[in-house]
Amino acid sequence: MKKILTLCVIHKGSQMLLGLKKRGFGKGLWNGFGGRIKKGEDIEVAALRELKEEVGIEALDIKKRAVFSFLGEKDHKTKKCGPTTNIGFLCC
Repeated sequence: MKKILTLCVIHKGSQMLLGLKKRGFGKGLWNGFGGRIKKGEDIEVAALRELKEEVGIEALDIKKRAVFSFLGEKDHKTKKCGPTTNIGFLCC
């Protein structure tokens, strides 16, 4: 089953805010903020919710900028890598 996730890159002028992943796929790497979309939730609403939950920031403006797909981490039950689609947003 394909996962659809959000990813927000926060910027102000030429500066960008990234977070260090503490667990899961990409652990120990710097990344934007985001996560899963709840059932029935709008993608933009999910992106804003994840941003608020993860770093306590309420974006003033959010724009969809990218859609990218890759094979994500292994499923614990099937031991196979599943397809993941991220919807990328630029937030300020």
